[in-house]
Amino acid sequence: MGSATPTWVSDITYIATKEGWLYLAVVLSIQTRQVLGYSLADRMPDDLVERAFINAWNACLGLYGVVFHSDQGRQYASSKFRFALAKKGFTQSMCRKGNSHREWLRSTPRYTAPGLFFVGTRDGC
Repeated sequence: MGSATPTWVSDITYIATKEGWLYLAVVLSIQTRQVLGYSLADRMPDDLVERAFINAWNACLGLYGVVFHSDQGRQYASSKFRFALAKKGFTQSMCRKGNSHREWLRSTPRYTAPGLFFVGTRDGC
């Protein structure tokens, strides 16, 4: 049985291309495993995660009270991003330092498919 509280998770990865690196921020629903929003850039702008969040929120208009989980990266910890979450009625959740949010996901009852969430790592997770 899934959690009654909608939970979104987000991460940033990088992709090697012939023209250089691309940075990808993705927002996923824990309950549905669906990609709700993403943002892609050729550098790591401060608003990369905010754009991914806004894209996800626009795809799910009217959804409030969601838990938004991420690591403690500077993009997620910025006051601008925290304000964007609060403005939409979201509660921010972050991993403790040194704890991967991938481990947090694995500990949730609905985590069943390694490699489903994150791209570009050696073990597919």
